[in-house]
Amino acid sequence: MNTTKKVTLNFVIILILAGGIWFRLTQYGNLRLSVAMPDTSTFITSASAPFLSFEDFSSRRLFTTNLLYRLSQGEECANPEISSPYDGKEIERSIYKCFSSIVLIQNLLSVIGWSLLALTTAKWIKTPIYKIAAMAIILSFGFSPQIAEWDSVLSSEALSISLLTLVIALLQEIAFGVAFHKNHPEKNKTTGALIIVWTLVFLLWCFVRDVQLYAIIGTLILTIPLLYFQEIRQIKLIIPVLTAISLVFVLGTKTAQASDRWQPSIEHALTYHVLPYPSRVEAMMNRGMPSPQAIEEFKAWLNTRANKDYGVFLITHPGFIVSTIFDLSGYLNSDFLQPYFTMEANKLRDKMLVVGEMFHPQTNAVYLISLLLVFSLTYSAITLKDRSTMAWAWLASWIFVYSSVSLILSLFGDTDGTRRHIYPSVELFRLSNWLFLIVHFDLVNQKFQTSKSK
Repeated sequence: MNTTKKVTLNFVIILILAGGIWFRLTQYGNLRLSVAMPDTSTFITSASAPFLSFEDFSSRRLFTTNLLYRLSQGEECANPEISSPYDGKEIERSIYKCFSSIVLIQNLLSVIGWSLLALTTAKWIKTPIYKIAAMAIILSFGFSPQIAEWDSVLSSEALSISLLTLVIALLQEIAFGVAFHKNHPEKNKTTGALIIVWTLVFLLWCFVRDVQLYAIIGTLILTIPLLYFQEIRQIKLIIPVLTAISLVFVLGTKTAQASDRWQPSIEHALTYHVLPYPSRVEAMMNRGMPSPQAIEEFKAWLNTRANKDYGVFLITHPGFIVSTIFDLSGYLNSDFLQPYFTMEANKLRDKMLVVGEMFHPQTNAVYLISLLLVFSLTYSAITLKDRSTMAWAWLASWIFVYSSVSLILSLFGDTDGTRRHIYPSVELFRLSNWLFLIVHFDLVNQKFQTSKSK
């Protein structure tokens, strides 16, 4: 590509980025507007735990949300009014003195995360038209009402999504840096620095919601086999980082087990999925669950071992998981618009919602498409042995493994607020469809250009 075309392409990319950021910052009202939901009070009280103490990880909420909600701690900070649409109470957003900084950070992290993800994706796509498409589609996806309005809600969903976009963006840079580190040894220090930054952001993201800790297992499963190759082992930071996140996973599971945040969720899941069905009750009792009629024994078990026994039950009953997923499939194709407030009058909002529906399709086909895209990229990586394709295949596998595990755990881990709990996982599936479709188009075009030049 000649210099003029490069300058023009970069100008178009910058224009799309600037336009997207301007749109996001101006079309959703004051960035300090927020609304509380029924669980907001638990984030506030949990934030009083001593910083970096065991309680900071084992309280009602996790370390990262505790860190953010410490901004609400103060003598003059009263709890905000709660919006509870399920009880027929929906309120408008307001600027609350002690929570405006929290929601401002949520909004800014969202803008930074989606912008960085769009830029890093466009960087590693080779075809100019698909670079432009990647910028436009990813920004449209992330700045649509289906995502952006959640940034005004005082809960964990906004932080979960925004930090995840940063994790994936940094992971893209690392994956391609590792793939080409032999060709560009001068960039190895940059890759090492990115690995350190990614580790910090990744661990902060892991401690937003318990389910996100399982991304560590997926990372280990997909990375450890690569250590067979000497050129991967030569990247000195990889083994220490894998060791560190393994230790963090142990810490996370220990503190989660010691907390009281999982008992209500497991009780809801058992009440809905197990106790009404005698065969499932029998299977659980064979695993150690006391009879529900033995109230004291059952309560003691519920507070100590229920999560482990229920987990084993899920693993050993895949048929139950499949049939229940079909029964709950209506949740999986929801619109996932936040239900807690009505946006202020905006001439563009109806059009924004329509555009959002294009990028957030309400169909269960996204799960099959995601699977096919992963298989296709993996097959291409194995057969072509192209380093770019290998990097994309690894990224697609990481996203698919985490989104699948988190979706199943969120779907079966609680029946109270199911739609809200699965929202980040479903949106990750939808995002991966767009991301890796563009990658496929780019790879096909590159193959065509290569064959044409021969």
